[in-house]
Amino acid sequence: MLGGLFLVGGGYFLGLQNSQTSEPTQTPIPAIVPSPSAEPSILPIPSPSADTKIVLKQMFEEKNFDDLKPFLAPKVNIIAYGTECCGQTEDLDKVVDFVSGYGEKQEGWVFDPEDSKYADIDEAFDTFAISKDGKALGFLINENGKIEKAEFFVDYRLASN
Repeated sequence: MLGGLFLVGGGYFLGLQNSQTSEPTQTPIPAIVPSPSAEPSILPIPSPSADTKIVLKQMFEEKNFDDLKPFLAPKVNIIAYGTECCGQTEDLDKVVDFVSGYGEKQEGWVFDPEDSKYADIDEAFDTFAISKDGKALGFLINENGKIEKAEFFVDYRLASN
């Protein structure tokens, strides 16, 4: 009889333990469905050209052109009106030297001014700048954000079409 109680009591104990360790049932969580009237937000994707414009502006403000080379295309066309310089070159050090020499000599560069007198220049270049004394420079930037053309003017009016 003691053995029978032991068997019944042990069975009860094991049954109780199994019911305590069984996993609870999970209640399904309803999916969140956006309402059909909600429009997705569209964030502007920065372009490589925009990044290059920002870097150029910063370089001219700080007069530090050491990091210009990664922003140059493999071949750059340099045009300096009123000089015999330069044409297309693969010598990127020459391009950096020319841009830094021109940029360091002038003061007060303003990039992409929104004055109507510069409208023709704005259309001809991806980015351009006018110095305090009226000199100008313009850059054409390719789809990869690389400068492929740099034009320098002793007077901004020469840059107009």
